[in-house]
Amino acid sequence: MTGTFIHIPKTAGKTLKHSLNTYFIRRVGRHHTAASVFEHHPELRNNPTVVSVRNPWERIWSLYKYTKDIHIHNIGWDTWLYSPILNGSVYRHYDDIECDRNPLSLKTWVTDLDGNELVTDYIMFSDLSGGVSTMAEKYKIDVELETRTHSIDGKGAGYKKHYTDTQRDYVADVCAWEIDKFNFKFQ
Repeated sequence: MTGTFIHIPKTAGKTLKHSLNTYFIRRVGRHHTAASVFEHHPELRNNPTVVSVRNPWERIWSLYKYTKDIHIHNIGWDTWLYSPILNGSVYRHYDDIECDRNPLSLKTWVTDLDGNELVTDYIMFSDLSGGVSTMAEKYKIDVELETRTHSIDGKGAGYKKHYTDTQRDYVADVCAWEIDKFNFKFQ
């Protein structure tokens, strides 16, 4: 069995890529949506697909700090939040996200343009070890968590103090699908 791993930025993708590598492979490139991957590899649609998910307020703050720290942009938080620059262009990451789909939303990464889910399994960022163990048991594969660190990890810590009420509500609107699906809270 060979599945697909969809690497959403700032969700422990490097750790999961190495932990699940021989069974769940990152295809096409680093950060491509499930729709893009299956456009390039339609033969994989019936195989399992896994993604890691993270509290959207924490993930988005971490993504802002990360992209700023690696010099993709040098703009303020409020400006970036409403027009995120992830890889040198507004509202895009690589070439696979449709311009009318917000890259800050998990739904953009895991559904097709009609909103149909393309992912079979979700691993919670807050419980990577448990998620990898669940995958090992479910698919009868020999995997374990291999934690990888990045020199600028931990950028999501203390995220709450950076949000105004308006910004918090904006993320709640943009990420409503994932907040509802995984019961995320701004806490």
